[in-house]
Amino acid sequence: MASILLTIGEPILSDVISRLIDKATTSDFLYFVRKENLEVEIKKWHKTLTKLNAVLADAEKKKKTSEASDSVKEWLTDLKTIVYDVEDVFDELNYEALRHKFTAESQATICSSKMRALIPSCCSSFSLSNVKFGSKLKDITTRLAEIVKQKNDLGLTEVSYDVLEKRKPTSSFVDQSRVAGCKILVTTRNKFVMTTMNVTPHNLERLSVEDCKLILQDYALGGTGNEGKNQKTHFLSYDVLHRMLPEFKFLRVLSLYSYAISEVPKNIGDLKLLRHLNLSWSYITTLPDTVATLYNLETLILYQCSYLDELPADIKNLIKLHELDLSYTRSLQEMPSGISSLTKLHKLSKFIVSKGDKHQIRELQGLTRLRGKLSIYGLENVQDVHDVRIANLKGKERLDNIALIWSNDFYERDEVLEMQVLDWLEPNINLKVLEIESYGGNDFPSWLGNPYFVNMERITLLGCEKSKWLPSLGRLPLLNYLRIEGSNGVESVGREFSSSNSFPKLDTLEFENMLNWVDWRFAMLKNVQSWRSSPRHAIILKTSLKDGVMKKSFKYEYVHLMLFEIRFW
Repeated sequence: MASILLTIGEPILSDVISRLIDKATTSDFLYFVRKENLEVEIKKWHKTLTKLNAVLADAEKKKKTSEASDSVKEWLTDLKTIVYDVEDVFDELNYEALRHKFTAESQATICSSKMRALIPSCCSSFSLSNVKFGSKLKDITTRLAEIVKQKNDLGLTEVSYDVLEKRKPTSSFVDQSRVAGCKILVTTRNKFVMTTMNVTPHNLERLSVEDCKLILQDYALGGTGNEGKNQKTHFLSYDVLHRMLPEFKFLRVLSLYSYAISEVPKNIGDLKLLRHLNLSWSYITTLPDTVATLYNLETLILYQCSYLDELPADIKNLIKLHELDLSYTRSLQEMPSGISSLTKLHKLSKFIVSKGDKHQIRELQGLTRLRGKLSIYGLENVQDVHDVRIANLKGKERLDNIALIWSNDFYERDEVLEMQVLDWLEPNINLKVLEIESYGGNDFPSWLGNPYFVNMERITLLGCEKSKWLPSLGRLPLLNYLRIEGSNGVESVGREFSSSNSFPKLDTLEFENMLNWVDWRFAMLKNVQSWRSSPRHAIILKTSLKDGVMKKSFKYEYVHLMLFEIRFW
């Protein structure tokens, strides 16, 4: 069996220490440690880490050049161990702080103040405030003091940390030593099958804890889940996962990319320090509610989880989340409320306006850090254009790829409302790619095609079958690709779409399934001579024309048909 291993480049030590220094001064963190009588200890750590961070550049230099290089290397190794222990403690404290916060909020919704007074203090006290945890704190304090003493003995001085070692790149490789050769295996629980195939049975026993741990280490721990072209499906039983997850309580990265698992064990919630979880290409239909208690989680990747139809109701509690990748989750039709709480999100590939929450699009308002691509589904469920104004799509200046998607069921749709909705969904001028699908208005807003979208490169209009006119897109200076499909309400394409100097950068123009289109007065085609030198330019007509004809206005360019791929059917 070939084992796929992934080596993750370790973060630069200075980055880790700087992050810990910053974390130790945040108001929420300080409030919690003060409440738990840990403030004195944490402030000592903060002061010590600041001093240590200041000598790292000198240490990195002396480990390569000085006579005491071996001692410096050993000192750096010890420092790294202590720093990671401090990081574990900080993450545990942060987890407990958030757990208390969300537990208190939950209790507040179901209990009166009088009832809460009856809850025993043992049920809400800090689970880490015990002898074992206190001993751990004192041990780290002692080790930090020793590492500072060693720093002084080695003569390390404070200098600016200008030159940093490059991080080791992430790489993947096949451990050939684990390949056992080519064997034909028959796996079955049916003895009749074994008899028929005349094979020698080998009864599998229950895996030991250590064997389970090896499997999980080889295949899932620390992986980032490279989305390579060579897609392979791996298999890991629910039993192995369920038994082994608690063994890795300090785990920060768990990748089950392309594993044929249909269920995630509830005890994944035991991984309190987990930061990155990748379940891409799995067969899961839901996530356990305990995923919403992974308060340190920064990345949740659910790419191509085609059967996923529900997210945890309390996903709003993952307030550290930077990335929520829901790309190609075709079964996911609704989104829980509270996404607006995830204000640190940089990537949210999919947002759904749920049928039962007509104001849900408002939740986009607070997600000001979004960047890259955002697809908004369920726009037919918007009932009040004021909610769209609040969402403020125009204010999200780092989004450069937006898809606006309505349902393809046009029954009982309000054309006027949808025109107003699209008007207020105007994106920022940095947009490069725009897709509008199944829009139900009979006209497009004025912003679509406005030349101030100076970065717009690609536009796709799909299934906007109620629109009677095409937007004036010819004024977009960098537009190089335009696809229009299923605009069945359009009968004529003329000057409202383009003029003699339109589409200066257009490479590809594609029309498809324009069932009622009969007239083309397309002035832009007069510029088609300039396309002769580049074979990548094409006008593609894949459409069934009404009555199979088009008016004479198209005849003008008959001599240039060799430049086009024209298909009528």
